[in-house]
Amino acid sequence: MLDLDHFKKVNDRFGHLAGDIVLQEFARFLCRKARTGDTVVRFGGEEFIVLLTKTAARDALRVIERLRNDLSAHLIQTDGQQISCTFSGGIVEINDPSKPLEY
Repeated sequence: MLDLDHFKKVNDRFGHLAGDIVLQEFARFLCRKARTGDTVVRFGGEEFIVLLTKTAARDALRVIERLRNDLSAHLIQTDGQQISCTFSGGIVEINDPSKPLEY
């Protein structure tokens, strides 16, 4: 799960339209970086889930770090403004596909 850092501050400083653009651009960024077979979904608010199929936890950590580095170098353009974003993330590894997922 990935969560944009300080997203409320983006809305407060640049406005909700800019916030919407940031969400759309972050979603596009994640989709561009996803591998074939991975799934990117918006979970709610500024939270996104990236399902990394057939990926061990240590490799998922590498993916998250690469995404964090790539996003930090990516400026989002909104109505003449350039907005820099970061995110926080966490991972869960599921090793037994025969067990049902519960939440």
